Amino acid sequence: MSTVEQLEQRIVRYRRKLHRHAETKWTEFWTSSFIADRLEEAGFQIKTGLDVVDPAFCAGRPEENEIDGFLERALNQGANPDQLDRMKRYPGVVAVLDTGRPGPSVAFRADIDAVSNQESTEPGHRPYDEGFSSVNSNSVHACGHDGHAAIVLGAAEQLMADRDELCGVFTFIFQPSEEGGGGGKAMTSKGIGSGVDYLFTFHLSLAPSHVIAGGCNDFVDNRRYDATFTGRAAHPVGDPHNGKNALLAACSAAMNLHCIAPHGDGCVWINVGVLSAGTGRNVVAPGAFFQVESRAALEHVADYAEERVLKIIEHAAGMYDVSVGIERIGHALTGSSDPEMAELVLEEAKKIAYFHTFLHEGRVGGSDDATDFMRFVQEQGGKATYISLGCDSEKSLHNGSYDIDEGVLLPGAELFVKLAKHLARRVTDCDETS
Repeated sequence: MSTVEQLEQRIVRYRRKLHRHAETKWTEFWTSSFIADRLEEAGFQIKTGLDVVDPAFCAGRPEENEIDGFLERALNQGANPDQLDRMKRYPGVVAVLDTGRPGPSVAFRADIDAVSNQESTEPGHRPYDEGFSSVNSNSVHACGHDGHAAIVLGAAEQLMADRDELCGVFTFIFQPSEEGGGGGKAMTSKGIGSGVDYLFTFHLSLAPSHVIAGGCNDFVDNRRYDATFTGRAAHPVGDPHNGKNALLAACSAAMNLHCIAPHGDGCVWINVGVLSAGTGRNVVAPGAFFQVESRAALEHVADYAEERVLKIIEHAAGMYDVSVGIERIGHALTGSSDPEMAELVLEEAKKIAYFHTFLHEGRVGGSDDATDFMRFVQEQGGKATYISLGCDSEKSLHNGSYDIDEGVLLPGAELFVKLAKHLARRVTDCDETS
């Protein structure tokens, strides 16, 4: 078996293991342990947990008693206990390859969390048919992050093997909590990405297989909120006048949130994705909870949407004389790719037979807190791009039947290796200029 075939099989194996152990935001303990073990086996020095995330920005993290359960689950599923101890109850991994020779600082970022959804158990869904569907309830890699992590992990291993050909510093970032938001901010606030000259991040399934876009620019500002309504229970016949109906307050807020007037400068999208309330059919509902997000293509339009969202929630609570607590859970920024970086991606992609359609600009069609890293690097004078790696998929993103064309995994890793070597140049070139 050739070295390339071995690399492909290894990346596919990584992807399937990660898929099987899908973990949602801030609970990616098995995932981080697995990635950390593979990187250390390859020869990397790594940092994890509190060494790479700032707890002040871990929006939406479960309560501490819940974290205990997730850690126990990871341990029972075979996570390395030493790695779990090193994390100090926070997931995330960063590995650095410092060649010791003068050269650029290059970073590759992958997100590692899963979507809160149940994976399909219908025949014909390949992960189910072939025995690597998620073992964790309400957790499924339905956004390709298992593929993202496997691609960057494979590229990291290959670049470590080829380190004598390189100069400069290479950083491999495995970010938790993209779906919930906050992971990018938590890592950049810890300084991850500082001093990087070139940053590459990416997403699968934004285009068909064999298509690649060198950069994306249509990120929308995404702000997420949890609202908890607290009323008073009462009998619906005997003393309804003493009750305070949190369910009705939440429903009123939800309906009116979807009626926010559009803004003349750009689109606004509102979605109440979760609503739960009440204790029984014969009780005036004493509590209610919902999760809502607002998105906008422009930041000042996002500010407008946020103001309207908060007012509607507060005033709906006031209408029913209940109290409400609102917590902001994550914020993904707008962002843009540097054109010269997008051109470089296409230049190297044309050397890989898998790709046959080359676009300078792709479409995200949503949000990704990769923009936290992109803007952090760009504000320091570095350059960044967000690559669309085309990949056919079974069903759409965030669907429980989502699955990827694994044919993209090896070409994705090959692309990152080529980009690293292009930017670092051959060691002989480095020696000539040092």
